[in-house]
Amino acid sequence: MHDEATYFLFRGRVQGVFFRATAKEIADRAGIKGFVRNLPGGEVELLAQGTQAQRAKLEKELLSAFCCTLVKKESRPLERSFDGFKIEF
Repeated sequence: MHDEATYFLFRGRVQGVFFRATAKEIADRAGIKGFVRNLPGGEVELLAQGTQAQRAKLEKELLSAFCCTLVKKESRPLERSFDGFKIEF
C-alpha cells in the first residue's frame, strides 16, 4: 500500500467532455486508486494513490488528451483508504 497520494486540480475544458470517465479508465489500467470529481467552479479535482510512475503517467495522459491546465499539484498524506478508483459526485 502506498501511503502518499497526489492531489491534482485541472481547469479548462474538463466538464462535459468525459474527463472523469477518461481519468477512471486511465487510473484503472494503471492500478491507481483514488477519486475524481467535478467542482462547482468548473474545475475537476483528482486524488491519485499509486507509485510515482503511475501518478506521472495519469497526469501526462490527461494533459495530452484534454485542452486543460493543471493549476495545482501537491503531495498529500493518505487520509483514507481507497478501494479502486471512483468517480465521485
